[in-house]
Amino acid sequence: MVDWDVHHGDGIQDVFKDDSRVMYVSLHRRDLFPYQGVEGDCKGDCSYVGEGEGVWYTMNIAWSEVIFIKGLKFNKQFD
Repeated sequence: MVDWDVHHGDGIQDVFKDDSRVMYVSLHRRDLFPYQGVEGDCKGDCSYVGEGEGVWYTMNIAWSEVIFIKGLKFNKQFD
């Protein structure tokens, strides 16, 4: 499952964090709520890879605002 938007998909990640039948990938902005890599439990950080049977079935890719904006500009070329 791929979740690609500006927010970390913490609810979806929580459902599948210990399930080896589902690989969950979240691509999200590093600086926006509810990204928890700055403070808290860091489950939106790239170092969090799931729990129990689901270890290595969770992947977080957080990017900066600069990369996001450049991607939007690139996509407008195809409008």
